[in-house]
Amino acid sequence: MSNVSNNKHCLPERIQKIIQKRLNPNLIKTREVSGKPMRYISGSTVVDILNNAFDYMWNWEADKEWITPGTPFFNKYWKDEHGKQVGRYEDQGPVCHVHGILTVYFDDEEGNPCSISKTGYGSKCIIGKQSEQDSIYKAAETDALKKAASRLGIGAELYRSEEENDYFASMTDPTIWTQETLDKYQNQLEYIREVCGSLSPEDISTMLASFGYGCETLDDINPTNIDAFVYFLNNGTADEIKKIEQEEKEEEPVPVQPPKKKLTLIKKG
Repeated sequence: MSNVSNNKHCLPERIQKIIQKRLNPNLIKTREVSGKPMRYISGSTVVDILNNAFDYMWNWEADKEWITPGTPFFNKYWKDEHGKQVGRYEDQGPVCHVHGILTVYFDDEEGNPCSISKTGYGSKCIIGKQSEQDSIYKAAETDALKKAASRLGIGAELYRSEEENDYFASMTDPTIWTQETLDKYQNQLEYIREVCGSLSPEDISTMLASFGYGCETLDDINPTNIDAFVYFLNNGTADEIKKIEQEEKEEEPVPVQPPKKKLTLIKKG
């Protein structure tokens, strides 16, 4: 399903930035699936991002629900009564499926009303007691919502490898370091480490405050401001760094020399 507007660049930059922003690691959960860790975010996190990006102007409709019987699984490790590994087919429980449509509403940069719709399928294995099965459709629906939202870009990083995330991050956020930009600015990074390596955190904070660009620590130096920072070090703070280093030396306690003993000459005779 497509936009109401014909403007292919309909999605405002503000919304794009919210959607494309890397997830806070504290929001990412992990569970084991088939013996391997799988990363995911909760349904409430997806709802919060949608509310933030589209000012609550979005709609979710679960239009299809159905249940399929489980397909028998061949357990090759099963052993018979004699302890011989012969394998056997084991029945699997039914699976609940939900299909839904996510529609978001917004105004483009020119004030024209727009909407974008994405679909998603979700599923949940039906296991446990009746109290657990009671929320099966709800769990499958949440799974479908998360899948539809990922097609807008929300949580899409969870489906990519680290290399793919670096690539897409560099396309959408030029402040993020990638292997390519690390290689490109290798000399500048080494120079910064050399110049700032002997300074205290307090001195570095003072220097960065003079530099500006919203930098509070050296971690705030990124591909978009590193050239300016190196230029700043070369032209703006060379004397300042020397002054800081000199002040540190002056603050070092000067060792106190013991008083020289006065020699008394004793005349003989």
